[in-house]
Amino acid sequence: MMMMENLDMVNRDPNNINDHLKTAFDDVLAEVDGTHSIDCIWKASYACFHGCKSCFYNIFTFFCGIWMACFWGLDFAVISFAHVWCVTPTLRMCMIHCNLCQKTFGTWINCCCAPCCEVFSLIFSNIRVEKK
Repeated sequence: MMMMENLDMVNRDPNNINDHLKTAFDDVLAEVDGTHSIDCIWKASYACFHGCKSCFYNIFTFFCGIWMACFWGLDFAVISFAHVWCVTPTLRMCMIHCNLCQKTFGTWINCCCAPCCEVFSLIFSNIRVEKK
């Protein structure tokens, strides 16, 4: 379990889970050659993009971050509980029953069907088909 002392405050996505969200101004807005706005507008757009992105992200995380973390923590606790106490034992029980069925069916096939198939194969193996 991760402790607060081990919490990396610089690299907050060490497993690169959200690499698809890495967007810079150049990834969203771009002017092709021959179509350029006035330089001051382009610079102001750059500042506005970064300012709004940062400001609203901080506002959303301020009001919703703790509640969302609590929700996801609860959700993953329920999933972990369900798997440890319900899903895994149920799957193990099914595997045990299926193994028993497989052995029973295999024994039945080997005892009842295999001798009949062997007899018929011996009977039909002596048949020869010739062209005239």
